Amino acid sequence: MTVCVRDEQDVIRAFVDYHLAAGVDHILVRDTGSTDQTLRILGEVAAGGQVSVVVEPRPDFDQSAWVTELAHVAWAQHGADWVLHGDADEFWWTRHPDLKAAFERVPAEVVAVPVPRTNFLMSAEEAGRWWERLTVRDLSGLNWQGRTLHPKFCHRGRAGVVVDHGAMGLSGPGTERVAPLPGLEILHVPGRTRRQFAGKVHRGATALASTAGLPDGVGSTWRALAGGDPGQLSSLLDAATMQAANLADGSRSGTLVRDLRLAHAMDGLRQAGRLGREDPAVIIPVYGQQHLTHAVVADLERDGYPCAVYVVDNGGDYEPAASEYVLRQERNLHWAGGVNAGLLFAQDQGHPCYALLNNDVRLSTGFLAGLVQAWEHTGAALVGPAYDRNWPQQRTGYTGPAADFQPVAREREVPFLDGTCLLLPHDTLRTVGLIDQTTWPRYGWGADKDYALRVRSTGGRVAVSERAYLNHLGRQTAATAAWYDEAEAEAENDSGMAAKWGPDWPDRLYHGFDDVPRAGLVQLRLAR
Repeated sequence: MTVCVRDEQDVIRAFVDYHLAAGVDHILVRDTGSTDQTLRILGEVAAGGQVSVVVEPRPDFDQSAWVTELAHVAWAQHGADWVLHGDADEFWWTRHPDLKAAFERVPAEVVAVPVPRTNFLMSAEEAGRWWERLTVRDLSGLNWQGRTLHPKFCHRGRAGVVVDHGAMGLSGPGTERVAPLPGLEILHVPGRTRRQFAGKVHRGATALASTAGLPDGVGSTWRALAGGDPGQLSSLLDAATMQAANLADGSRSGTLVRDLRLAHAMDGLRQAGRLGREDPAVIIPVYGQQHLTHAVVADLERDGYPCAVYVVDNGGDYEPAASEYVLRQERNLHWAGGVNAGLLFAQDQGHPCYALLNNDVRLSTGFLAGLVQAWEHTGAALVGPAYDRNWPQQRTGYTGPAADFQPVAREREVPFLDGTCLLLPHDTLRTVGLIDQTTWPRYGWGADKDYALRVRSTGGRVAVSERAYLNHLGRQTAATAAWYDEAEAEAENDSGMAAKWGPDWPDRLYHGFDDVPRAGLVQLRLAR
């Protein structure tokens, strides 16, 4: 299989894992200039030996020449019997046991096979892996602009095959001998989020404008959307976003269906350990104070517990200390927005859970393993560690260095957890959603309480575990900012909670927890 990519970080891991599991022997990838995490992910999936990556940053979009070259490599160097040409957002589906079994059914005289495509509609939801969210498929055979979705062509491996733009046509020896293959189709997921699709359109249009000699009609959708009225793309995305009303209307007219095949296949592969990452994600939003982040990363590295560390760089100046991913942001998203940026990236990598972690902390030995064990033991929907700081429900009798803490297999249910560290199982993220960065855009002090209430409102339990412990060094990141004001942060907490949960929000928060003191150390200090 061949694929050309540029900035496909949300989908490329699933694309590779899915097609290898579906019977593809080797994937040839040409990266034409990714600036996100696509190359990092490709390096990881290529380690298994079934993925070859060529990196050739280009400003243009000469797709026909690129794919034709890959088709020749597939035949000449890999001995391909069949060559499939995909895009990173296209998933080849067969009703046969796998793709190998499907192509064994093609008569010997047939050289090329057209494969029909249909689009999944974009979802208004953001929380959840894209294959969990995109479950409504458009049967009309049209793209979002109402233009025909032409089939893509695959072909037997042989010399002299020329692949047209988008693999929508072929030329060369024998390619006129074409026949369809019943039970084979392409499930297309062009829009996973609004931001992703808008970025794809603008990158594509820019590359097309730099490419001379393209046939008329190539990239017409990208050109029209990028070059039209600024509101045109937004209106298109509004129309393409799946809402309950769209599904009802489409079902009555026969154009939309709820299609769970891809979602079920992806989940089955993930549960079998064949798709995505199986280790926890650690998400650390940062703004400066690089030495603090390096220290907490060193604590995680010390333990050697498998995980992926995602540093969300709100300041733009973070340099990695080890193997952590760095997700640079265009502006300071603060704590809640930074956490969400990390969650949105990490969820599509397939992680089973996410540890949200401040950078101004030090961790006990076996910290992450302890949190995961607590989650697995209790089944809690939200888990946090014991610590030495503000809220009494998370404190223990121990106040010494985290490195000297002796973990205990003991958990207790609490009304909420300090946002300094939260472990969210993926099911919690999918059910409860993202952190509320709209109500608490700056300090985020109330967002942790709000999240716990949302978890509890769905029947989930919130638990603190003494299997893990941290020293919180005391808001060293925020406190260095000129805009930081502790009283203002507490006021944002109170006003946001009152707006969302009513003036009696403290009673709702502590309902069933009469023995838990309601004031933390900061609140006692501010009340003096």
